[in-house]
Amino acid sequence: MSLSSVLPFSMDDGVDLLVDNYNLVLSTSIDSLALLCTRLERPSYRAPWFNGALRLMKTSGRKLERRWRVSGLVEDRLKFRHWLIEYQLSIREAKSSFFASVIDSERNKPAALFRVVNNLLNPDCLRPKENLSLSCNTFLSFFSDKVDLIRSGIISSCSRYRDDAIHLDETTPLVLWSSFLPTSDAQVIRVIRGLNATTCDFDPCPSRLLKEGLEDWAPLFTGIVNASLGEGILPVSLKRAQVRPLLKQAFLDPSDLNNYRPISNLPFLSKVIEKVVAGSLREHLDNFGFYDSFQSGFRPGHSTETALVKVVNDLLISMDKGLLSFLVQLDLSSAFDTIDHGVLLDRLKHHLGISGTVLQWFRSFLDGRSQVVRIGDSVSVPAEISCGVPQGSILSPMLFAIYLLPLGDIARRHGVDFHCYADDIQLYLAFPANNTGAVAMLEQCLSAIWAWLAGSWLKLNQSKSEVLLVGRGSMYENFTDSFSPPMINGESLKSVKVTKSLGVFLDSSLTLERQISSVVSAGFFHLRNVKRLRPFLPHDSLATLMHAFVSSRIDYCNALYTGLPLKLIHRLQLIQNSAARVVKNVSRFDHITPVLLELHWLPVQRRITFKVLVLVFKALNGLGPDYLRNLLIPYVPARPLRSLHGLLLRVPRMRTKVGERSFSFYAATSWNALPIDIRTSPSLSTFKSSLKTFLFNAAFNLS
Repeated sequence: MSLSSVLPFSMDDGVDLLVDNYNLVLSTSIDSLALLCTRLERPSYRAPWFNGALRLMKTSGRKLERRWRVSGLVEDRLKFRHWLIEYQLSIREAKSSFFASVIDSERNKPAALFRVVNNLLNPDCLRPKENLSLSCNTFLSFFSDKVDLIRSGIISSCSRYRDDAIHLDETTPLVLWSSFLPTSDAQVIRVIRGLNATTCDFDPCPSRLLKEGLEDWAPLFTGIVNASLGEGILPVSLKRAQVRPLLKQAFLDPSDLNNYRPISNLPFLSKVIEKVVAGSLREHLDNFGFYDSFQSGFRPGHSTETALVKVVNDLLISMDKGLLSFLVQLDLSSAFDTIDHGVLLDRLKHHLGISGTVLQWFRSFLDGRSQVVRIGDSVSVPAEISCGVPQGSILSPMLFAIYLLPLGDIARRHGVDFHCYADDIQLYLAFPANNTGAVAMLEQCLSAIWAWLAGSWLKLNQSKSEVLLVGRGSMYENFTDSFSPPMINGESLKSVKVTKSLGVFLDSSLTLERQISSVVSAGFFHLRNVKRLRPFLPHDSLATLMHAFVSSRIDYCNALYTGLPLKLIHRLQLIQNSAARVVKNVSRFDHITPVLLELHWLPVQRRITFKVLVLVFKALNGLGPDYLRNLLIPYVPARPLRSLHGLLLRVPRMRTKVGERSFSFYAATSWNALPIDIRTSPSLSTFKSSLKTFLFNAAFNLS
């Protein structure tokens, strides 16, 4: 199909006209091919695995039953019983086939697997629920009023914390990026293939149809993308968002508007353009080193686990030195929704050296946005957006990280360590127990951060911000007796004994007992649910569910479990043992080692070592964060030895067992214990394969 026969307009037209004609022609074409009609949907609660064959079989069985009821003959009764047995077996086979196909289709999508299993285990959730009395316009008004209330509560007269350390020298202004490079068809095809085929009401046709005919449509998309980037304009029709209210937690009250988060669904073409711009922006940030070293959100090679590994490593080393530490968790209220467009553009211009057409495009991306709220078939009136970036946009996380660029420097100026994952901000300060000025030092940092946030139109939620005092021994006990929590703007932070950081519970002694208990509780809960599906699932599908629901919980941030007492590791091992028995359908009295060996599952302790060593390999080979790389110091012997070329790491000296739990110690000792051929693996995939074989053989004493 040639584009000229389908799209009667020139690629030389402006981007606004191109997009308007694109929407008009595609929507008209799809309406002519598939007429829009209204169908009355009748509620049907038939089991999803009930197919046509079962329906015919059920009809024939009812005939046999009626014949037996009328005749009363033994022969007719036997025929009916024989049919009943076959029917039950057919139902079991249909269930097994249906479950296996659904699970296999969502194998690499954990969120989709959660929905599938929930629907299978709770058929009632398939039934249409009663609509809430809350209308779309009510949600829209609430989301808008919430942002206005937050911004009105911020002291706008607060002087902004000027960031001289990273502010560009105004006497020698730098222009580092002023225009976009042209995009090729191959790049656009790669971008579109990497996007999910999501569709909203503002799309002219289903996105999956465009992806299926991608080779034919690629030149059109490339022309629109290049026109948008060349003119520095994002068309107004691509700046409309369809917002879906999403409960923050499933157990929250659905009638309380405060329990909802607005998630934006944007036009597919808008996501294509954003993805191209995001790639160029990421390249610009990497080339000039503009990323904050301790911002781990939405960056390749970074994760919540790497962020927590760094923070916990520093806290453990401080405890090993006999120091106490403050760990402060700062919470921001609706951070993405309150971003000021003028401040963000100032960051892009003065901190990143962006100007010209590029800056004009970002200004167009931010200005003139609108949104509607959709619930079922109801849609609210459109509302203009004067601040914030849409949650659900590809560029929003990167723009938010840029917005927070000066924050880390403020903390470092006050001698406080800082780490950030998107809008989750962590501050920590180590100090001797006899240092009476630690609280005042932390308060000065918090006051500066509060003032900078207010000047940037961000609100610190002090009621949800927490401070945890980390330490052990008599010095910790003596300090807590006279400890007063630090204050921000006249209000004391909430002092806690346990805090939840990026999904992990951290206690005052970093024993992680609360975290292990949480993992064990959640693991056995999901294990019982998956076990209910065992009669209907083949082995492969059952193993997939175990990895998605149980093993993933054991493995999440398990690099923090290094050096924990065996009694805690044993609790996690019990979950894995139970999961293995469910998959292989063996008794709890059977020995577990042959089962794990057959499944080729590493025991929990070896899985911890595996995760740590993978992080080490990534860090040493430029695939991980620099802050982990800085914790790993190459071993250089005092005189030339054979170990000089062995890629060994220097093991730091620790005074206590607590220090030996740190990543810098455990990683170095575990890495040095590997054979040199594994340490010198040419690629990550080769390293993982060789490492698992090595650990597996060591765990089960295999040669």
